[in-house]
Amino acid sequence: MISFLQPIALFGLFLALTPILIHLLNLMRHRTQPWAAMRFIRQAKKFSSRLSKLRRWLTLLARILAIVSLVFLLARPFTSQNGSLFSLSPDEPEISLLVLDRSASMERTSLGSNLSLREQALRQFATLSETWASAKLFCIETVLGEPILLDDPDTLLKEEMKDFFGPTDSEANLPRTIREAFEWLREAKVKSAEIFVASDFQSSSWKISENAEVLKEISEEIKDREGRWKIRFLKLEPSRNLNRSIRAQTVRETEKSILPTLAIRSNQNSDESLSLEVSVNGRPSVIDFNFTSPQSFWTPRIPLSPETQTGWLR
Repeated sequence: MISFLQPIALFGLFLALTPILIHLLNLMRHRTQPWAAMRFIRQAKKFSSRLSKLRRWLTLLARILAIVSLVFLLARPFTSQNGSLFSLSPDEPEISLLVLDRSASMERTSLGSNLSLREQALRQFATLSETWASAKLFCIETVLGEPILLDDPDTLLKEEMKDFFGPTDSEANLPRTIREAFEWLREAKVKSAEIFVASDFQSSSWKISENAEVLKEISEEIKDREGRWKIRFLKLEPSRNLNRSIRAQTVRETEKSILPTLAIRSNQNSDESLSLEVSVNGRPSVIDFNFTSPQSFWTPRIPLSPETQTGWLR
């Protein structure tokens, strides 16, 4: 079957009528004006009139074929294995692939729903994949980084598949995962694929500056595939509810205190005073600090009693 990556360009076939219209207009421009010596000229050129007409028609045909060829070139035809001879739309992809962000931030509640962003993404992909009934379904997620074959879209939502598609408290590196997906597609010699990226686009999950070269490779790969690999981003919008996270970057210890360096983030653009409750061996204490959105680094000094040799901190 012959399919077209840019079928809209086929409307340019109407331009093939242009040489015919020009030919007809030229005929209308020349009027016949009889004069005395015309009969001698007719007799002299009568034998070449048929050859002249044939030459004009061949020239007209060549112009029409040139325009048709140019239009087909712009429509970017390619062959595929299917029953019919022509298709005015791109062929169904061989693979429908979901690249799933399983970072902790994907567990935020989706806007207008009680589902998490991760659950919303799985349902969106399950619905979209029904568009291509013959395409094989795969998922590659940011924790394991291995492509998983799906028997059907409902596999994503099954309870026993939570180890592969469920929540985690890990970070993600989406550019690296997308590159791994591309490497697998190349090794599998997949000619056409629809790739869906499910992410909440947290800067910590993309690391733009760190992954600049990787993102460039991804862009060049998509360009080289000339539309046969298409990458799309699922629309995921978190709720407006306040959400904060705290993570220990480093921890130093002295004889009298513990000094953890904490990274604190918020999804709200507001500066405020926050209180951190710390419990050392079950003895709570409260420490106040000024938070600057969207992220602040803070190193509180947590005092230790002289008799404390071992214990736990929460």
